[in-house]
Order: sequence, then C-alpha cells, then structure tokens
Amino acid sequence: MNGTNLLFENITCGDISADASSGYNWVQNADGFNTMDARSVSLKNFLYYRGDNCLAIKSRLYNIRIENITCEGGNGVTIEILGQYLEDSSVEDVSIRNARVSG
Repeated sequence: MNGTNLLFENITCGDISADASSGYNWVQNADGFNTMDARSVSLKNFLYYRGDNCLAIKSRLYNIRIENITCEGGNGVTIEILGQYLEDSSVEDVSIRNARVSG
C-alpha cells in the first residue's frame, strides 16, 4: 500500500487454495491487510479468517486508525518493522480499538 488519506471499510477477507486435492484448503503467506509507505489510514469493520497475518503493520506508516476488526486463525495483528528493510522503518501513531483475535 502506498498513499495518503486512505479509508477501507466493511471488508471480509479469507484464503482458500484453488488446488484442494488433499481436501485441505489452507494457504501459506496470505496476509489479510498489509500497510507500508502510507499516511492517515483508516481500517473499519474488517473480518479476516484463516491463514497468515490478519493485519501486518510495516515500515513507514504514520497515523493509522483500526476499528472493529475480527481476526480468526493465523497470527493476529503484527508490527513487522525491525530489520526487515534497509530503509527507514518508522511506524508512528497506531490506534487499534475493538479488536477480536482468536486462534
């Protein structure tokens, strides 16, 4: 993601494999919502089920508001900034309200 003044509302996100020959549809490395290089981001009413990170907060993110999210399965909410990239990895002003995370 790259931008300023971004609004995301009422999103349902899950992952399934198109090749379910084994009868198991789990997909690896399927983040629900990634943030990077953005300012003033709002994420409201977000449902993520199965798989990897529900919400992955990454480098150079400033002023994000997250409200009413549900993360079912996976790793929940992560802040992935330490040493992942050589550039500036700042993250500032993160607010998360009404979050439900279940394994």
